[in-house]
Amino acid sequence: MWADLSDILRYSNAMWAIFGDFNEVRFNSERKNTEFCERRSKLFNDFIKENSLLDLPLGGRTYTRISDNGRKFSKLDRFLVSENFIQQWTNVNVLVLDKKHTDHCPLILKDGDIDFGPKPVKVFDDWLNHTESHNIIKSAWNIHVNSNRPDMIFREKLKKVKQELRKWFSTSHDKMKIEIEDLTKSVNDWERKAEECDLSEEQYQIWAKDRELLFQKEKTHVEMLKQKARYK
Repeated sequence: MWADLSDILRYSNAMWAIFGDFNEVRFNSERKNTEFCERRSKLFNDFIKENSLLDLPLGGRTYTRISDNGRKFSKLDRFLVSENFIQQWTNVNVLVLDKKHTDHCPLILKDGDIDFGPKPVKVFDDWLNHTESHNIIKSAWNIHVNSNRPDMIFREKLKKVKQELRKWFSTSHDKMKIEIEDLTKSVNDWERKAEECDLSEEQYQIWAKDRELLFQKEKTHVEMLKQKARYK
């Protein structure tokens, strides 16, 4: 594999960034409670040296792969970049995030010089359908700002609206998730009960009402996720 990769790298003088799970470590210190093979490690290091690649240091965590039982640790994931890549982005760095659903930690390549400024407010369509959000905006906008400068007053009012909307959305979003979970459980319980015996007309109406509410809330949630995806 190292020979094949070397052939590709020598084919062009382009800037290279090779990253991912190399399934190999460079040094014994990059493994914990797991076997270290000096021969394979040498082949990996020779590949890096022969192609003048730079191994970007990792920040955040020491290891990138943790076994399911939490006993074995390895640094298998990394970014290897060419020298002209570093010359172009001198402040590039790699951050290791906490793992979630796999045994590998995700990596992020970042340029330290990039600053996108304050995080913008993302307004979802569903917010505009809530009277509560209208009241929050009005209340936040009516705050008193101790300044004679119109631009400062305008900025502080927008800042307050942003803060209050974020608080409200966080609370209402958590509430929606709980409601969806409760309705899902209720609908499933009614389905199991209907499998075992005939339901009364009143029970069927309650079941149908729960299904309709669940459909509406899931539809709202999906629309918000779709908007979020478009933002990104």
